[in-house]
Order: sequence, then structure tokens, then C-alpha cells
Amino acid sequence: MATQAQGNVPAELIRTLTTAVVQELALQREVAPPVDEIEGATASKPQGRPKKGINMDYVCELLFELHMPLTKVAAMCGVDRHTLYRRLKDEGIDTSKGSRYTDLTDQQLEEHVRIIKREHPNAGLVYLTGHLRSRGIFVQRQRVINSLQSVDPDGVEERLNVAIARREYCVPCPNFMWHLDGHHKLVNWKLVIHACVDGFSRTIIFLNCADNNRAETPHRLFCDATLYYGWPIKVRTDYGGENVKVWDEMLAHRRQERSVIAGSSVHNTRVERMHLEVKTQVVTTFKAIFLDFERGGILDRDNDTDLFCLHYVFLPRINRALQEFRQGHNNHSLRTERNQTPLQLFFTNSHLIPQYEEDETDHDDGPGLTVRELRESECQLPFVPVDSVRCPLTDAELVQLQQQFDSLASDNARQTYLDVAQFVSECLSNP
Repeated sequence: MATQAQGNVPAELIRTLTTAVVQELALQREVAPPVDEIEGATASKPQGRPKKGINMDYVCELLFELHMPLTKVAAMCGVDRHTLYRRLKDEGIDTSKGSRYTDLTDQQLEEHVRIIKREHPNAGLVYLTGHLRSRGIFVQRQRVINSLQSVDPDGVEERLNVAIARREYCVPCPNFMWHLDGHHKLVNWKLVIHACVDGFSRTIIFLNCADNNRAETPHRLFCDATLYYGWPIKVRTDYGGENVKVWDEMLAHRRQERSVIAGSSVHNTRVERMHLEVKTQVVTTFKAIFLDFERGGILDRDNDTDLFCLHYVFLPRINRALQEFRQGHNNHSLRTERNQTPLQLFFTNSHLIPQYEEDETDHDDGPGLTVRELRESECQLPFVPVDSVRCPLTDAELVQLQQQFDSLASDNARQTYLDVAQFVSECLSNP
């Protein structure tokens, strides 16, 4: 009976009642009723699957800051590249190759290359590209090649003849193994470079020059780095006594003996390989300057006053060069990793870290001793003693020095050093 009664209801009445209901709902929501819903007399449900949620801020960070290819970004977001491309187009975000290259003339590009080569004269094509990327400059590879050949044609030929011996190395994820080591090629002038490299991605975690080799220095750098990159699962160092505070910090945090491995430097492959580049691209330049100062009679490495002046002028310059190198290295393409950069490798694989933090499987960490084994051996830890040079000035004189001389202001480092030495000499002559 109900069916029959419903069948006798005029269609016009059904449309009228439907229109009234739609209008009432629209008034309650304070929204004008859609015309097509009223005319159609029935409300239609949305067709197809709902749009997949994509964090566009995250996508833009991967595309425009880490400069990852669209296909890789789509895979990380769990969508097809065509889907991601449509969403970017809907958002008005241009992802064409032309939009991702920096608009520079050949002359402007050559000037940037010339500036980088002045600070890092031994940087080749790959590292030069990394330096440009770290400065926000992205251009076609062939343009970089052309600029490099124009600015440094002799250097291109020399580097083509250098072969690098490579060793097999394998760890499962970022932060699985950090490699720490000190670089002592400037120790004659009481300067030590402390470095740390992530074994999986080759990302330089920290790189800093200090006027001492106390255990507090690498420990501070290590703790600061964990705030940005997170904690490593393991660290590898040599037997140096300057590493003891890092060992203790790791053992306190991880509470596992194998979280610290101490061994010979030949097994600290990642950081030793990086030291070679640091020596070639940074240290050699400053070492040549210091030796030239000594030959000219304006620097005595055994005179603490001379070393104070040297550190005041050159320590900030060395650290600036090291940070430029670090940024260039972390943004250079790795041929053996499908031309991904160290930073891309680190952040795109960071989701693997929790898996191996909880994994108790004993991975092959290479030869080396745990801290307990090292301390039970009762052997004397090797240590390169380097203490900070005492400041010969009073507090007031030091403030005056800092106000009068900016270590980084002038391109003429030699003249700045001579001016600082003259100022300090006058202060000591007129106490």
C-alpha cells in the first residue's frame, strides 16, 4: 500500500517538496542553494575517490630547497608523478626545468665561479657545482663546465689526470654511523680542525677549526650537531684522547657498548676521505700563507704574541672557508648515488633510522675496540696537545682591538695581520 501511495504522488509535488527542503538547509547554513541541486530534484553524491592529502609545504621544500626530481618527490608522498604534477599545477606552482634554473648571464656566472675559485682554488667541477647550489645558484651542468674552463683552464687539465682509489663501504641508513676525526695539518700554528661525517650519506655533520685540541671542543660540536641531525646510533673515532667526552656522551645516551667504536684511522674511511678534500681545497691555501709569513719574517710560530695575532685574523677566515666547503660538499652530486647530493640522501632515507635504532642485530662495524675494551687495556691514549694561546692584551685593549679591526672585513689578510700585530705591539710597549 505504501508503495502504491508513493506511486500516486504527482512528480510536480515531489519537485516542490525537494526544493523546499534544499532551501531550508541552505538557510540554516547561510549558504545560497545550488541551482543544479534544486532543478535536479535529487542531491547527487560526489563521484570517485577523495583527493589524497599532500603536504604542499613539504613538497616545495623537497623540490626547491633540496632540488629533488619530481618523480622522487612523488614516490616519497605515495602518489603518482602525474597526480603530484596536477596538484602543483592547481596550486599555481611552476615546476618546469626553466623555473628551477637561476637567471644568470654567462658573465655573471663566470664572476660567481671566479669568486669561489679565489676562496677554493682547487675545487673541481662537482664541488664547484655544490658551492653554487649552496649559494642558491642552479644552472645547467654544461654552463658550469664552460665557466670553469674559461676561469681555470689549467686546473681542469690537472684534475683530469687525478685518479681516486675507492673502497667498498656500506651502512644501512643515515645516522647509523658518524665518523669523527681531527685534522692536524695546521697544528704547527696551534690550529686543529675537528670533523664529523655521516657514513651513509656522506653529509658533513660538523667541520670547525679551533685553537685547541681539548676534549670539550669536539664534544660541544657533537652535542650541537645532535640538535639538528638527531643522535647517531654509533660513532667511530680513532684512539685519540680528545674523543673521550664524545664517547661518554654516546654511552650515556645509547647505553650500548658497540655504540662507540675506536680504531685505526685507516678504518675511518668516510672522514679520512673528506680530510683529503679539506686539505686540498682549504688547508693548503692557508698553510701556504703562513709559511710565506714565516719566510718574510713577520711570523714566528714559537712566539705566542704572533700566534695570537694570527689566530685573531685567520681563525674566522679559516672557519668561513670550512663552512663554505661544507655547504658545497653537502650539495654536490654523488656519481655512485645516481647524482643525489649528501643532503638529499640523508633526508630522503631518514625514515629508516627508527628501524635500526630498535634492531639488535650485530651489523658489521669493522675492526675496532669498544670503550670498555680500550680502558681495560690500560694503554695510554694518544693525544696531540694543543692549548689556546693566551691573550696578551687587557680587557679594555681587547675591546679596542675588536672595534678597530674586523677580521673578515678586508680581502687583504696580510695587511690586516700586519695592522693587528702593530696594534698589539704598541699596547705591549705602552702598558
